[in-house]
Amino acid sequence: MQCPTCNIPTVGIEYGHTGVNIDYCKNCHGVWLDKDELPNIIEALEHEITEKTFSEYVHESIEEAKKLVTGPESFMSEWKDLSSVFKLMQYRLYVEKPKLVETLLDLNTLNPFK
Repeated sequence: MQCPTCNIPTVGIEYGHTGVNIDYCKNCHGVWLDKDELPNIIEALEHEITEKTFSEYVHESIEEAKKLVTGPESFMSEWKDLSSVFKLMQYRLYVEKPKLVETLLDLNTLNPFK
């Protein structure tokens, strides 16, 4: 595919572990999706959120934290990956342990440093 912005060939890359192959422009960093790719990405991410346990997210966050120092990508890129895992872990905690989340939120109201 030619980049609609730069008119140079794009490269196909797999989006995470979704099995969806997206078109990426190395020149303008544009990302281009075919007709059904966005719904497929959303479906794959929804499946991941509902299927992974909280402990799996903890393990994944440890692996991502290691990559901050040893990973092949830039520090900021690795930091964004780790932040994404933390956010998914937070959502999973809401589902698996709603009482714990409620208690933590109640405790946060007592925080004198807010």
